[in-house]
Amino acid sequence: MDANEIIAEVAKRNRVVLAPTDPVMVVATIAELQMEAGRKALAKVVKEALDQASAGTEQQIEAARKIGEAIITGAAAWSADQIRKAGDQAAERMQAQVAALDHRAIRAERTAICAASIGVGAVMLMVAGIAGYLLV
Repeated sequence: MDANEIIAEVAKRNRVVLAPTDPVMVVATIAELQMEAGRKALAKVVKEALDQASAGTEQQIEAARKIGEAIITGAAAWSADQIRKAGDQAAERMQAQVAALDHRAIRAERTAICAASIGVGAVMLMVAGIAGYLLV
């Protein structure tokens, strides 16, 4: 606050007129200087506290990032394992189905060979019967 402003405010509130050289003005100047020094000291403390808080926040962000990476990596590994297991199970089921179909194909092949053999045998008997009938 300016000295003239202080003199005007004191005159307004207390109806006392101070001179610019009055010792009270010296005290006001000293008080103003002390307050300014206190503000500077407080600003320094607040800045240091904010710097520490900012550093702590950075550490928390880094820790959260590492935790997030660990979670994502773990989830990816778990998913890959689950997909591999599902693939293995599907492959086993397919192998079982292919084996069953192969077994059925082998049985069908044997049945077809047996039927063809019976058919050929029947035709041969029929040809032999006709040949015997014609030769007699």
